[in-house]
Amino acid sequence: MLGSVVQQQMSPEKARISSKLQDAIMESWHGNSDVNVPTLVEKDKIWEEFWLYASGTHKWCPRMSAIQALSNPDGEKFNAETMWNFEQGHSYHDLFQQKILPSLGSTRFLGSWQRYVKGDSCDSSGPSMFELECAGKESMHGMEPDDNVFVEWGMSERPPLPEGEERNPWRYKEVKIRLLNERIVVKLDGVLVWDDFIEVFELKTEKESARDSLDPRVGGKARPYHVEQVMLAMHATGIRRARIVYLFKGGMSLSGSMLEHEIFYDEEIAKELLARAKSCKEAVRRCDEFKLEEAEKSIEAEKCDDYVYDAVIDHFPRLAECPMKSKGKAQKCSCRDICFPNGYLKKEKKK
Repeated sequence: MLGSVVQQQMSPEKARISSKLQDAIMESWHGNSDVNVPTLVEKDKIWEEFWLYASGTHKWCPRMSAIQALSNPDGEKFNAETMWNFEQGHSYHDLFQQKILPSLGSTRFLGSWQRYVKGDSCDSSGPSMFELECAGKESMHGMEPDDNVFVEWGMSERPPLPEGEERNPWRYKEVKIRLLNERIVVKLDGVLVWDDFIEVFELKTEKESARDSLDPRVGGKARPYHVEQVMLAMHATGIRRARIVYLFKGGMSLSGSMLEHEIFYDEEIAKELLARAKSCKEAVRRCDEFKLEEAEKSIEAEKCDDYVYDAVIDHFPRLAECPMKSKGKAQKCSCRDICFPNGYLKKEKKK
């Protein structure tokens, strides 16, 4: 009886190819990145102020910082394919940070840790509330950061669980440090402790097609901006070694999916990055002053773009890597339409 029902369900009339769900997902799943207007004016929420992220050094540009401070550009919009790539990366990170690296032992993988525990208070409906318990939030594992470093989430060993609470384990939270003078946010995927040294750990997910360009055995190298990212992480923590791990999506085995690069601290690279960040900060500072000076002037809407362009062009030249809108870094820059407005060549020739 059951066999005949299954056979009937799987008959050609009952089974057919469809992309209905896929089409619905492609249409409905999207996202966007919010862009806070860069300012050094203190906000109630620190992240709403101007900050540069160590993971985006390839985008650092004083001119872009000024454009964003003056023109309030919209955030980027992401389609379903881009969201799919993002979420795959997040999933791999979660797997490593919550499962794989903690398996090395509680003293081998450092970071902040948190879990929810029952609190003493009750809400109006009666049941106990849950409170967030944190460990390692302010610790730097024996290192002494200077006054320029604000440790938002520190690094420590995973603490032991109280007896009987094995079902309520600690979850890993990434180390997060702010370099106040340069306005840089540094996030670490983790810190690894070996017998004779410790190192910054950074995990990057890549497509299989990128393997050869990253594999040192065939002449590949770590991506320059990934090296810059861990260089800033080493500068912020005082650690002088880093390990960049490239994980290729969809690998059939863990060992066949990983490539590792050992990176050592280079003070000259760190200095160059800090100087670039200070240039971006200075651009925002000047824009803050500019906006205060111009606050009482009314600008007609149709003249706004020219007004912003002139204000930026007078003070913040383009990077040498951006010779024109269609070349160099400008090709993929979110601010290129404002940086290279219609008729910009004529305006520059007049000057």
